[in-house]
Amino acid sequence: LNFKYTSCSQNVGIPAGASEPGRIMSKYSIGTQYELPLPTGASLLPRVDFASTAGFETTAVPTPGSAVGGYHLLNARLTYKMDDDKWEISATGSNLMNKVYFISVFDLTSVGAGESDGLVAPPREWSLQVEHKF
Repeated sequence: LNFKYTSCSQNVGIPAGASEPGRIMSKYSIGTQYELPLPTGASLLPRVDFASTAGFETTAVPTPGSAVGGYHLLNARLTYKMDDDKWEISATGSNLMNKVYFISVFDLTSVGAGESDGLVAPPREWSLQVEHKF
């Protein structure tokens, strides 16, 4: 997608050629999972996922506080699957590099409000899941 404003009313303040806000130029992810059989008939399933997102502007006319930076995330999961396929126990970790990044920002400094706010993404998190299939 290539987007540019070609013309706008002068009252709007968006110059021709400005790019649209919120457009992420690149985003990708890759993951791998493998099942390791154990001598007991049970199995271990390690999984790793990596994601990368480029930064973006939140306004059509960029200001010093309107950019959201890009970020990389690493998530992992280890599952122990019982030999009867009825029980699974998984340990999961997200944002394993404990990256501090913004999901979005709202910059009001350009209109004289003197305030810029941002939504910070969750820090590193861990969870444990127990699953039973009836």
